[in-house]
Amino acid sequence: MKFNVVDYIEVDFNETARSEVNQLNSFDENEKRKILNRMCKDNIAQLIELELVQHDDSRGMYYQNRVCLVNTHLYSNYRRADVKLWQTYTLMSNIQRYISIRNHQGADVPIVICGDFNSEPNSAVYSFLEHGQISSTHPDLDLEGDGNNQSLLLNSVLPDISRITHNIKLSSAMSCAIEKEPTYTNYTGGFKGTLDYIWFNEGLKVVSALNIPPESEILKYGIALPNSCFPSDHVSICCDFEFEHMYYGNDNEQHNLYQGHNSMKMNMNNKSMKKNSYR
Repeated sequence: MKFNVVDYIEVDFNETARSEVNQLNSFDENEKRKILNRMCKDNIAQLIELELVQHDDSRGMYYQNRVCLVNTHLYSNYRRADVKLWQTYTLMSNIQRYISIRNHQGADVPIVICGDFNSEPNSAVYSFLEHGQISSTHPDLDLEGDGNNQSLLLNSVLPDISRITHNIKLSSAMSCAIEKEPTYTNYTGGFKGTLDYIWFNEGLKVVSALNIPPESEILKYGIALPNSCFPSDHVSICCDFEFEHMYYGNDNEQHNLYQGHNSMKMNMNNKSMKKNSYR
């Protein structure tokens, strides 16, 4: 399956942080510097819109399905839940803005978000992605948990908790495929848990997923990852998607080809494939 690149956007969290902190007129320079030091962690996100290049010989037309793919790697420090929440909120705000523009232009573009979110399923980041909002009582919002700098970030740059929302109905691909998140996607000497996810919205359907290598297989080659068989401390998560509807047209015209699921599949993998595959 081949795609044409329609558009590409990069989200630089450092640049966004500097722009937002510069607008905090009620804060002195020392407070601004503390907030920036906490927020600027050199993480980015990438968004690319692709159009399917596939000819239907029986109709003499080209399919015109499009998909928006997003990839990111959030900050790793487990004590900085506020930073990761701000990064995720910033990411979703950019995605929402992009999708809104495309919808107004008449384009129906489903979205897939892949990444190492450095956040477990019980985190504020996961809750925000899954539900589009966060409970005000979530432990990650505990202002006493990590000192005054966290309070500065939560009370200044991030909006009120009631406004930390998004309206894209996301589902976790692995959770849909195997009815729960994997036991782990990161397996090190000091930590074993799930930090990586593939999220998607309507317009796509998960049809299969690569099984996570069992712990017994990992431990054949050492006490943790990486090792001689698995070159990363993360394992691959990989899913096959179907477009729920296919579109075709001549020139820029777009028509609904047929309703229902189809056999046009695409493979999404948030890591490079490892030496062994487990189905």
